[in-house]
Amino acid sequence: MTFVQIRYFLEVARHLNFTEAARTMNISQQVVSKQIYNLEKDIGIRLFDRSTKRVELTEAGKSLFDSWQEMMDLYDQSLNAALKLHNKDLRKVKIGVAEIMSVIDLLSFRLEKFLQDNSDIDPEYRVYSFKRLVEMLEKDELDIVVSLLTEFEEKLDDYLVYTLLDLNLGIFLSKKHPLSNRGALEVKDISNETLYVFSKNYSSDAKDKIISHCRKEGFEPKDVIQFDNVHSMELALNTGKGVTISYSAFFRNENNLLKFYPVNQKIGLRAQKVVVAMKKKCSKSALELVEFLTDRALPINKESHRL
Repeated sequence: MTFVQIRYFLEVARHLNFTEAARTMNISQQVVSKQIYNLEKDIGIRLFDRSTKRVELTEAGKSLFDSWQEMMDLYDQSLNAALKLHNKDLRKVKIGVAEIMSVIDLLSFRLEKFLQDNSDIDPEYRVYSFKRLVEMLEKDELDIVVSLLTEFEEKLDDYLVYTLLDLNLGIFLSKKHPLSNRGALEVKDISNETLYVFSKNYSSDAKDKIISHCRKEGFEPKDVIQFDNVHSMELALNTGKGVTISYSAFFRNENNLLKFYPVNQKIGLRAQKVVVAMKKKCSKSALELVEFLTDRALPINKESHRL
C-alpha cells in the first residue's frame, strides 16, 4: 500500500466516478483503476461496489475514507511545515539572464558546479531582454544580472560589474544565403541585403548602433526587419533571406545552419563582453555566486574600461 494509492482512493471516493477522479488528477482512467485494484489486493478489502451504472463505497470503504482522509491531511500539513523550515534555511538568489544562447548554456553548467558545494543557496533564474534586465536590477527585483557590458557602461559607478565572457563581432547568415560562398565578408558587402536587427524592446541601442555603422561604411540598409528576441531572429536567418551583424555567442546554431564571418572592429562596434552585474549593496550569497561564476575576477571600473 502506498500514499499514491490512498490519494487515488480518496479522489474516487469523493466523486464516486473513476473517470471524474482521473480527470481531476490529470491522469488516465486506466491508471486510476489499476491503482485501486492493487490497493484492494494489497489490503485484502473490497473498497468499492462497481456496477455498470454507478460506483459506491462498501461499508469498509466508508470506514477507511474518514480515517485515511484525516491521515493524509496530517501528512500534508506536516510535510508543508517541514518544507517551510527547509526553505527558510536556503539563501535565495534571483538571477536574470540575457537571451544569449551560449551564455545560458555556460551559466547552467557553472551553476550546477557551484551548487555541488553550496547546497544552502537556492538560485532562481529567468531569461529577459537586455532592457528588462536593467530595469529589474534597478528595482531590486533581481540580485544578479548577466548581460552585455554596453548596458552598464554609464552605470559603472553604481554597480559591481565583472567580465564573464569576451565576444567576437561578425556577420551571421544562413549557409543557403548567396553570400555564404565567399571566403570572407566585410560590412560593405551586405549593403544590398535585408538587415535583421533587434528592436528597442529587446535592446535600447542595438538597432541605432548597427545602422549608424552601416552609414559610416557608406550605405543605408535597403530593408531593416526588427526582432524582439534571439530565437525569432535565428529562425529567420535560417531561411536564407536576411543577414545580421551580431556577436558570436548570440545564436546556438545547433544544426550548424548559420555561417559566421568575423569583421574588423573598426566599424565602430567595439569588442563586447558578457558581464555579471549587481548592486554594490548585495547579499553575501549573491557575491559568493558571482565570484564563482567569474573566477574571482576584479570588477570593471571606468578607468580599466577606457583602456
